[in-house]
Amino acid sequence: MIQEHSLFLRGPRVVLRPFRELDLPFALVWYQDKEVLRLCEGSGIVARSVGDIRPIYEYLSQHGYLFIIEVTGEVIGEVCLERMNLPWVRDLYPGERIYRLPIMIGDRRYWGQGYGTETVELLLAFGFERLEADRFYIPGVWGFNQRALRLWRRLGFREVTSRPVILDRWGRIDETDEIDFTLTREEWMARRHGSKAGDE
Repeated sequence: MIQEHSLFLRGPRVVLRPFRELDLPFALVWYQDKEVLRLCEGSGIVARSVGDIRPIYEYLSQHGYLFIIEVTGEVIGEVCLERMNLPWVRDLYPGERIYRLPIMIGDRRYWGQGYGTETVELLLAFGFERLEADRFYIPGVWGFNQRALRLWRRLGFREVTSRPVILDRWGRIDETDEIDFTLTREEWMARRHGSKAGDE
């Protein structure tokens, strides 16, 4: 069962509302889109069924704030603000409150228009100000996902490690990198309260 929270976050254009059971059909469309899967999963994963994706959303809803992203009432994607669940990341920063932000703009008509950036900005503010996060850590961004790389860099995230990987994407072997990013509370506050000249 998908567990609903009661949190709504609103930006200039984006509304983040709780993910509900009735939203699974939207997610199913995204998980059947080959290009969305390529950028999110990176390998030759076939289109998924409701039975495949339900456990994903049940887990996320029980371990964080799972949101639908809406623009003018249209559902365009989903995002989850969750406490870091990777032990090796927690070991890197012992004692810190670390969060991650898996995000998917599933409707390709809304790509490249800044909605992902606005969504992440809302959740960074909530995470640092309300949840007292010490750090956000974004693991495993594919080197060929230029939109995602630009997103994290635009928001001040630093690249902390890059691992070469070989992916089998629908029978085609590709070499790329798997890149991790991080942003601390201090870095976020400095950027909010006095961006350096030349920052976007």
